[in-house]
Amino acid sequence: MTESDTNAEQKAPCPEALQEVIDDIDRRQRRPKHRVFEGIPEFHKDDHHYLRKFRELANGIPIHQLELDKVVSAMHLLQAQFPWFTPVIDKIFKGLLFRVANGHLEFKFDPILLVGPPGIGKTKFCRELGKSCHVHVQFQSAAGSADNKLFQGTARGWGSTYPSLPLVIFQESMVANPIVIVDEIDKLGTNRHNGNLIDTLLQFTEPESSTRWYDECLLKTCDISKINWIFTANDASEIPEALRSRLKIVHVEGPSPEHFDVVLEGVLGEFAHSLNIDPRFFHLDMEERAILKETFLTSSIRIFARLLESFLARKDDYLRRVAH
Repeated sequence: MTESDTNAEQKAPCPEALQEVIDDIDRRQRRPKHRVFEGIPEFHKDDHHYLRKFRELANGIPIHQLELDKVVSAMHLLQAQFPWFTPVIDKIFKGLLFRVANGHLEFKFDPILLVGPPGIGKTKFCRELGKSCHVHVQFQSAAGSADNKLFQGTARGWGSTYPSLPLVIFQESMVANPIVIVDEIDKLGTNRHNGNLIDTLLQFTEPESSTRWYDECLLKTCDISKINWIFTANDASEIPEALRSRLKIVHVEGPSPEHFDVVLEGVLGEFAHSLNIDPRFFHLDMEERAILKETFLTSSIRIFARLLESFLARKDDYLRRVAH
């Protein structure tokens, strides 16, 4: 091989997949960082060993940045997958696009209350929102919550001491602006501790107080203001007014009859993916489609998905028997 051949080989462009990996690493290295608190927390020998890993939050954690083409791509993807969620897609992505247009690249939207009947896909939508935007998503159910410890954490000195929920999420995800979903906020228990829980959520979502949240476990004043909050509920009237007034309320109804094929394709694809099977192997006959459509028109997506999965499970069992 001549010297010119060697130089040409060295200058050859990277394969597309490899170049995407290189570009992603480069973007991650250039991402700005957010310092959650100042100084290193002091720990005594009796403190839990796992608390020491929270020290790295003082060095700063990456802030997920927006890229115009990826924001537009994510918006179109979600509109295709969840057309009945158009109101919330518009609310979130119009704000993100406005930020990008004005040079603010941090992934951030105002706290949202997503209200709609059960079984319309609220949880799945939130999961796909994070996936399409390449942002960490954390779910936390509020249904029947009896006290505030999971959200607020516990004070130093308790045998089972642990930091507040935002700090735990920061440490697990190592990103400053994840999406946190507080599911079924309208189903809080009636225990007297719930007043404390509402107070904590108010501090989490209020722009000023969230910049100086005091964590009683780490004994540090923390800036948790970059978290993106989504609350889900079936009935907004069950949520205390103090919290409701802090949130942008978006009402979403279930899918319309014309969304049948979209929902069918989505559930079928998800089931096939869980089995590592090409969705094209699952063919539904006319009778099955008729039963599914009737269920889709009269029940929730949750019930529809269970029925479809029962059909597909029988086909998968048949395919496995044939294969062997």
